[in-house]
Amino acid sequence: MMRISNTTNATNLIGEVKLFAGGASHLPPSWMLCHGQALSRTDYAVLFSVIGESFGSGDGKDTFNLPDLR
Repeated sequence: MMRISNTTNATNLIGEVKLFAGGASHLPPSWMLCHGQALSRTDYAVLFSVIGESFGSGDGKDTFNLPDLR
């Protein structure tokens, strides 16, 4: 899972990746599973500023990808 914002526990960094044994329905707030999904560059601007296109450029304009760690 990857931290996507800092709305909770500020000791975790945006873009931080952690192992998680729970399912998607049990994810902590502000985290997403790393399944290579495309995210909005606008909605996740801070995360995009950290990881950019390191894991995929999405559509090359409006989206970028999270890593795929499945």
